[in-house]
Amino acid sequence: MAYVLPPHREHGEAHFLKLMAEEIENGGYTPGSTFRHESMLYVFRKFRIVYGPIYSDRFLKMKVKQLKKRYQEFSELMSQDEIYWNKQNNVVYGNMKLLSEKYKVNKTFVSTVYDFPLIY
Repeated sequence: MAYVLPPHREHGEAHFLKLMAEEIENGGYTPGSTFRHESMLYVFRKFRIVYGPIYSDRFLKMKVKQLKKRYQEFSELMSQDEIYWNKQNNVVYGNMKLLSEKYKVNKTFVSTVYDFPLIY
């Protein structure tokens, strides 16, 4: 019989984010404070319990940097005028010209709704 991975192992990035969020909630962090080194190592250990030792500290630190960069880019996008976030559908609405100038827009998934394109 083939070994079947548990369902949570398919979603490594989401699980990693969940572990980080739990540590922030339990660690007593104030808004705007940085993630402590001890907390990061604790999250790495918990992540390896689920996914095994295949991920090095270097790889996981690089993942944290990538997630931080993605968050900063999204925050910058949301600070633009005429850009809106629909939490219910997890989509960004906005000025098509602005979005196409600044960001790579997948044209096949864009539909116009009242002059605001819908990006999936």
